[in-house]
Amino acid sequence: MENWCVACRQLSFPFFFPTAFLSPLMAFPIMRWAKLTSKAHADKATGHNYRKDKVLNADEQAPHPNVELVNTAGRGYWELAEERIGQVVTRKVRDDQVRCMEVILTASPEFFERDKDGRAVDMSNSQWAKDQLTFLEKTFGKENVLSCTLHQDEKSPHFHAVIAPITEDGRLSAKLLFNPVTMTGYQTQYAEAMAVHGLVRGVEHSQAKHQPMQKMYGQQGQTAAELGVQLGTATSYQDVKVASPGFVQRNPEEWARNQSQLVNEKARAQVEEANKRAEKAQNLALENAAAKDQVRVLQKQLSTSEGLKQAGQEHLAEEQAGRGAETRWGDDLARRVAGGEPPPVEWLARGNYLLDQDMQAVQASRQEVEKLTKEAEKAERKGDYGEVAELRYTIIPPVQAELTEREQQLANYQGGATRLAKLDMERDHQQAEQERLAREKIAHQAEQERLARQKEADDRAEKARQIELLAKEKESQLVERQRQIPIVRENERQRIEEVSNQILRTNPHIYGLKYFVQIAEREGIKVENPEKGSLVLSIAGSTNQFSHKDLKPGGEEFGIVFNQSVTANNARFDREQEKEQRQAGNDQERD
Repeated sequence: MENWCVACRQLSFPFFFPTAFLSPLMAFPIMRWAKLTSKAHADKATGHNYRKDKVLNADEQAPHPNVELVNTAGRGYWELAEERIGQVVTRKVRDDQVRCMEVILTASPEFFERDKDGRAVDMSNSQWAKDQLTFLEKTFGKENVLSCTLHQDEKSPHFHAVIAPITEDGRLSAKLLFNPVTMTGYQTQYAEAMAVHGLVRGVEHSQAKHQPMQKMYGQQGQTAAELGVQLGTATSYQDVKVASPGFVQRNPEEWARNQSQLVNEKARAQVEEANKRAEKAQNLALENAAAKDQVRVLQKQLSTSEGLKQAGQEHLAEEQAGRGAETRWGDDLARRVAGGEPPPVEWLARGNYLLDQDMQAVQASRQEVEKLTKEAEKAERKGDYGEVAELRYTIIPPVQAELTEREQQLANYQGGATRLAKLDMERDHQQAEQERLAREKIAHQAEQERLARQKEADDRAEKARQIELLAKEKESQLVERQRQIPIVRENERQRIEEVSNQILRTNPHIYGLKYFVQIAEREGIKVENPEKGSLVLSIAGSTNQFSHKDLKPGGEEFGIVFNQSVTANNARFDREQEKEQRQAGNDQERD
């Protein structure tokens, strides 16, 4: 069984597969597609393909490396797609648009040369590998090939490539580039490109439907009875008995070698027989899978058209039953009608009955075509392009051909043409009504979008208004602060003058600058002496500073008041000292 990676098995687009009419020994080119529908999906694919995530079936001891031919930096697929779209696409990209498509390119297992352990040889430098990238760049444009990774750590070498679905006129459209018609063309182009390597294209429009990769080569459920007839009697394991020596061996090593050779020869024969049966089973499964697939599609076609043909068969039986009566008096009826007599009522009734039966068959055919068309559209929306191809190219065409034939036959009769015209009018009326409802829906959606845009514009306008109001408020606050600055400064100056005046005029302990500084700081006035003969005063914690030259405590200059206070206090201090000294002298004389 082919051991493909999990991501490979998830790809759900059609591929061309050998049928029972092609030899199972042929090697076939294989191409599969899948949409990377979201960033999470693309990131998951990136992690898998670059082995950033754990891949359970990857061979960690693989002898040949995985190789990236384009995105050698290992950047994320979604990031690469957005970057490419930004370079080319000018139209607005919807959130639900597909940004990138992933494709797997490989060949059936028998194509790859393998070593004695069954591992494929290194394909990284092969012409086959180079031709994969050449095909992608030629088909989709070099700049649109975002990544091309060769995996060699699984059973068969295969490429994971990521394509930005950008059209030649710069539009992003996965639906336009990847639909059943274009993908059939890609399959043909890929097969033509791989023909030089001996790969043979599968049957175009084959009925083979996509299965998970582990079932790709015909590994389908079959009962033991179905395979037993062709495979023959199962080979059971036969125990190999080793005879015990009848006497002591002179050379035990030689005896052991002889016995081992005997055992290996018998075991090898059994293994070879089992391998032959396994190979035959695989080939039978391959043929059986393709044959069953064809039978399934034929059955579906037959079941689809059987009901449509039943009305015609009943109509033929009725005609055969009534043919005798027509023969007996048909000539008589012709004579009467030629003579101007009206046709018999029973014949008019029979004609209307037959035309009504034909009309019912036409209606049934139209309903069946419409039903199958809706199924195809539903499958396309789901991304099941294998089902789409089967319906549009295999199931619907014969039903449509039968409908066309019935309509042409019915139109040969005046009554039938009238009925068809009425049916067409009803159909046109229904289509017109559906189109009207669709237009109303589109108009409603447009109105909802307009209202949403209007609301968004109103929200932006309101936000701008709020920002403008906030800016004006901040501007007013700034103006007010600017206006308050001189008032605050003047208040602080007056406070310093009052405190300085009180200290200098009422405190008897101001004998010099340091005494003034100490007392002023206790009162909340900071005094600095940046240079000799200069003082700078400020309220503690304020940034406003005042030179002593700008201060007039008590209405006089600060320097004058300060000097007067210091001079007066020092004179008083000298007088008190002189008085104390005289008092001390008097006390000594008395003693």
